[in-house]
Amino acid sequence: MIEGTEAVGDPIEVLPCVFHALWHGRLTAGLNTPLHERILVGPPGWSDPSKKQGAG
Repeated sequence: MIEGTEAVGDPIEVLPCVFHALWHGRLTAGLNTPLHERILVGPPGWSDPSKKQGAG
């Protein structure tokens, strides 16, 4: 989250927008990890690329 925030601009200005988008469901994060600056976030339906996906 912090890398993407810094890529857009000053984190002090951008982080409130990121948290707003998370709150309103425009961005999502995995619920199995506490929210912190290094957590991966993405649009709804996005899955964490570090998770191994099996055949299903």
